[in-house]
Amino acid sequence: MSRTKKIAVLAIIAMVLTLMPAALFAATADSTRLSGADRIGTALDIASAGTWGTSVVLAPADQANLVDALAAAPLAGQENAPILLTFKGSLDAAVKAKIAALGATKVYVVGAISADVAAEVDAMTGVTVETLKGDGRQATAAAVNAKLTSPAGTFVVGYDAIADALSVASYAAKNKFAIVLANQDGSVASASLVGATKYIIGGTAKVDDITGVARISGADRFATNSAVASTLNFDYARVYVANGVNCVDALSVAPLAAKYSSFVALSSSNDVAAAAVVNGKLLSTSKVIAVGGTSSVPDTVVAKVSYANTTLAVVSATAINASQVQVVFNKAVTKLSAESVANYTVNGTAFAASAVFGGVGSIAKLSTDGKTVTLEARTTFLANNTSFELKITGITDTDYKAIAPAYKTVTGNDVTAPSIDSVTSSAGTAGTKNVVVTLSEPVFLGTPGAYKINGVNAVATIDAVFKNKVNLVAASTLAAGSSNTLTVSGLSDGINAAAQLTQTFTVTSDTAAPKVASVTQAGGTLKVVFDKEISNTNFTALTLGVNSVSDISLSKQGDATAYITTAPALDAMDLTNKTVVLTVGGTIYGSASTTTAVLTLKNIEDVNGNKMEAYSSSITLTKDVVKPTLVSSVLDASDNTTIYLTFSEEVTDPNFAGTITVIDKSTATDVSGAKSTPVTEIITKSDWTAVPGGITLSKYVKLSLEAALVAGKSYTITLPGLTVTDAALNKMDSVSFEVTAATASDAVKPVPSKGVSAIAVVSGKNVIDVSWSENVQLADAINTANYVLNGSALPAGTVITNTSGTAGDTNRFSITLPAAGVTADAAVADLLITGIKDIAGNATLPTTLSAWNAGLDLVDTKKPTVVSAKATANNKLEITFSEPVNIVTLGAATNEIRLTDDNDATSKTFNAGVDTVAYLGNTATLTFAAGQVFGGLNWTAGAVELVIDAGAVVDRSAGALAIDAVAATHNIAVTDKFVDVVGGSVLVTDGVVSDDETFAEINVAITAPTNTLKDRIVKYEVYIAPASVADYTTVANVELYLSKLATILPAANGAVAAQDLTAAAGNFLSDGTTLVATLAGVDLDIYVVAIDEAGNKALISDVTTVEAINVAD
Repeated sequence: MSRTKKIAVLAIIAMVLTLMPAALFAATADSTRLSGADRIGTALDIASAGTWGTSVVLAPADQANLVDALAAAPLAGQENAPILLTFKGSLDAAVKAKIAALGATKVYVVGAISADVAAEVDAMTGVTVETLKGDGRQATAAAVNAKLTSPAGTFVVGYDAIADALSVASYAAKNKFAIVLANQDGSVASASLVGATKYIIGGTAKVDDITGVARISGADRFATNSAVASTLNFDYARVYVANGVNCVDALSVAPLAAKYSSFVALSSSNDVAAAAVVNGKLLSTSKVIAVGGTSSVPDTVVAKVSYANTTLAVVSATAINASQVQVVFNKAVTKLSAESVANYTVNGTAFAASAVFGGVGSIAKLSTDGKTVTLEARTTFLANNTSFELKITGITDTDYKAIAPAYKTVTGNDVTAPSIDSVTSSAGTAGTKNVVVTLSEPVFLGTPGAYKINGVNAVATIDAVFKNKVNLVAASTLAAGSSNTLTVSGLSDGINAAAQLTQTFTVTSDTAAPKVASVTQAGGTLKVVFDKEISNTNFTALTLGVNSVSDISLSKQGDATAYITTAPALDAMDLTNKTVVLTVGGTIYGSASTTTAVLTLKNIEDVNGNKMEAYSSSITLTKDVVKPTLVSSVLDASDNTTIYLTFSEEVTDPNFAGTITVIDKSTATDVSGAKSTPVTEIITKSDWTAVPGGITLSKYVKLSLEAALVAGKSYTITLPGLTVTDAALNKMDSVSFEVTAATASDAVKPVPSKGVSAIAVVSGKNVIDVSWSENVQLADAINTANYVLNGSALPAGTVITNTSGTAGDTNRFSITLPAAGVTADAAVADLLITGIKDIAGNATLPTTLSAWNAGLDLVDTKKPTVVSAKATANNKLEITFSEPVNIVTLGAATNEIRLTDDNDATSKTFNAGVDTVAYLGNTATLTFAAGQVFGGLNWTAGAVELVIDAGAVVDRSAGALAIDAVAATHNIAVTDKFVDVVGGSVLVTDGVVSDDETFAEINVAITAPTNTLKDRIVKYEVYIAPASVADYTTVANVELYLSKLATILPAANGAVAAQDLTAAAGNFLSDGTTLVATLAGVDLDIYVVAIDEAGNKALISDVTTVEAINVAD
C-alpha cells in the first residue's frame, strides 16, 4: 500500500470514530474519570460504569431542587439502582433511552420532578413509576426513607447541608442508613431516627446536639468530609473525587461508590481537604476516579489524592459476617505481629477473652496480600446491630516499625445464612472417603451441621485451621469420577440458619504418580521437589540403604556406606507439601571438597496413595565450608524486646544463653545483666512464625531478650562466636550490630475527672476544675468547642487556663465561666468532654462529669439589671428586671428606690419596709405611700429617672445576688404611663329658661390639676350618657360604651372656662343625631377624660349628673 493510501485510510478511520456515538465509549468500572457534557451526561456515564438491577432512581438535575434527592442514595443502594438526573420540567431523551437500555422495570421519581415527566416515564413499555415526594424537602426525605427495609442506622444532616449528606451518601447506600434532614432551627424529631447506629453529620450551626448521638463534623463542608473519612470504615481500593461546591456529581456517584464500599472525596476548586486522611489509607494499587469534567474536577486537583507510602495505618475494619472482622492496613505488615491476637482488643477487653466478639480460641489470619487480616471469633459471634471499638496495637510493617494505636468502630450486620462455596474430592484407583466442603463463612461454634452423601450420613469435622471448611468422611468409598449428592441441614453461622442445602459433586480422578521436579543441595541436606502434594504417612516405612532395593539411597560407586540414614521429612517451609528433605551424612566428602553420588527414590506417595515412579539421578555435592554470617538484625519496635536475625544460610538452633553482650551507647556502659539471657531463641519460617513441632534448620531466628531495652536509647549487641552453626557444623564468628529502642507507644486514652476544687465561685464567677489522667494536648484542652455544659456550648467569654501543678504539665485545667454566663442556680452540672487528645494522639472517649458539689453545682453569678420602668399611676411604678427579684429593706433607710427629675431636684421614694410590692415574673409593681405620690415630678420632657440604692434589689438565687447601685446619671428613664389629675375638677352648670327648671344648655368648666405644668394636659374629651345607666369607672369603658360629646382644648395652665356644649345648631353625637333630639327629657351623666402630651388618659371626673333638658316650643 502506498504512503498516500495509508494516510487516506487513517483519515477515514478517524472520521468514523468521531461520528460514532459516545455510548460506544461508555465508562467502565476501571475508568479514571466519569464525565459527560453536563451533569445529566455525567450521571449517565456513571450508570454505564456499574452493573445494576431492574430499578432506577430519577432525581431532579436542577441545582435548586438537588436537596430533594439528599436521601435518595440509600434507596438506590438497597435497590441496586443508579441515580439518573433530568430537569424537573422535561425528560431528557438520553435519560429515557438509558432507562430502556438498563431494562428497568421500576423507576422511583424523587422530589420536584413534574407529574408530566413521571407520566412520560410511566408510559414506557414495561416500566412502573413510583413517585416519592412530600410537602417540602423533609417530607420528601421521609417518603424516601419509608421505602428502606430495616435500616441499620441514621445520618442526621442540616436542613440545607447538601454537602454533608453527600459525604456519607455512599456509606449510607452501602450500609442502608437513612438520611434525615433537621429542621431549620436545628432540631430533630426523635421519631425520625431509626436503626441501632446514629450520627450527626456537620456542626451545631446546622444540627443541635442529640443525647447519645455522636457527631462527625469539621470547620466547613470539606473538613467534615475529611472527618467522615477518618471516622467511618471505607474500602480504599478505589476513591471517587467529586466537586464539593455544586455537589450534584457526588450524588450521582454515591450508589456506584457504594458497590465498592468506597469513599467520595469532595473537592474545592483547587484542593481536596480529605486527601490528608485518604492518602494514608490508599493502597499502592488503589484507583482514584474523578467524577465530572475537568472544569469541575481538574486533573491537578485529582492528583492531590494519591497513594503515599507513609506510616502504617488501618484503612478499614469491617464485619464481613458474624464471626469474621476484616482489618485492612495501608501497607504490608509482618505475619507474626498481624496474627498475634494479643494485638487486638474489643471494647478494652482482649479479643481472645471478649464476650462481644472473639473469646477463647479466636485467631487472626493474614491474607496473601500482606495487608488484610481476618479476625475470626471462635467463642462469641457478633450480634446484628451491635457495635464495638476495635483497638489495634503492636502491628509492625515489613520494616518492623510499629503502628500507632488505632481505633475503629465495627458494627455487626450479618443477614445472610452460610452457603456452600464448593465441594471437592479426589481419589486414586482405590477411591476415597474424604470430601472437603468449603462454606461461605465459618459455622457456629464448631457445629458443622448434618451431612449426607448419597443419602447416607457422613462424619463431619470442622477444619482445625479454616473454620469455613468441613472435612467429611463418607460411609462408603467414593470411586474416582463418580457423581455424588451432598445434602446439608442444620447449618448456622450463629445468627442466620440456612435451609437444607443440596449440591452434586464429582470425585476427581487422580491416578497420576508424583514425579520429581528438582533436586537441590541446601548445605547438608537435599531438597527434592515433587510436582504434587506428598503424603508423609508412609515415610517411616520407607527403607534406607545403598542400593536399588532400598526406597531411598544416596550412594557412591564402590562405596557401601549409606549416606542417608534419617527418615525423610516434609519441608516445613513449603506450605504446599511438595518438598521432601533428605539429610546427608557429613562423611560423604572424605577429604575432598566435592563428590558425586547417585540418588535413588521410590515408593514415596502422594495424598491419594499414588506411588512415585522409580527415580535415579547422579548429583554433584559440594562440601559446605563457609561459615554462616549475620545478614540483618531488626529490633521489633512494638516491644523493644524481640530481635529478628537473618543469617546467610540455614543454621541450627543457637544457644545464646548468658553470652550476649549489650552496651548502652549513650553511656558506653555494659547493661547486659539479664538481657544476656534470652527468653527464647526460635528457628522460624521466613515470616518469623514458628512451625508446630519445630524445625531444625532455617535462616531465620527470633531472639527474645529477657528484659526490654530502654525506649529511645541505642545499643550495641554482640553475638559471640561458636554459638551459631550451620548444618555442616560451620560456626559463625563473633558479630556485633546496633539497634535503637523505639519510643514507647502510648495506647492509653486520657481520662478526665473532677478536680479537687470541683466547681467553686471565685471572684463572682463559677470555676470548674478538671483533672486528667495524663498530660493532654494544650490546644485541645483550652478549646471551648470540646466541652458541652448541660446540653449547651460553653457561654461566650469562657476562659480555660492550665492550672497543672508542675511547670510544663498539661493535666489540670480551670474552666472559668463569665459572670453573666450562669443566670440560674443548677443543682447538677453535666460537663460533656470530647475530642481532647493526649500527647501521643489518643483521643478521650466522650465523658460526662456530674454531681460536683454536695449542694449546688452551679451558682447564679449574673446580677439582676433593670430592663425598663414605667409609672402606671400617680403612686404605682412597674420595674421589669432581667430576672425575678426581691426588693428588700435596708435597715432604717427609706430611700431605697425612688423617682427623681431634674437630677434629683424632686424625688419620690419607696420604702420596702412600709410600702407594698407585687411580683409577676421579672416585673415588680411598687405602690408608693400616699405621701410619696408622683405629683410634682416633671414628666414634660421624659426627665424622670429611676434611682436604686446598692443592695435594694436581689435576685432569687441561693446567693441572693444584689443589683448594682443605679444612679440618676445612669439615665434609666421612667416611662410616663399615667395622667396626673390630682387637684383637677369639673364644674357642670346649666342655663335656666323657666321656673320649672327647664334647661336650654350645658356649661362645662374644668379646674386644672395641681401638677399640670409638669404633666401637661393637652385636651379634654367630654362623654355623656343617660343617668340611669351604671357609672363607668375606667377610661376604656367610657370610650367603648359612651358617646363623645365634645373635645375641649385647655388654656396653657390646663384650665377650661365654662363652655356651652349645646350651643349653636346643637352638637352632633357620634351616631349623627343631635344632643337635643337624642337626650331631650333625660337626666344626663357627664364624664371628662384628661389626655396629657404623652397620650396617657385618665378620668378627671368619674360622673357629674345634670337634670333633663326640656325642649321649648
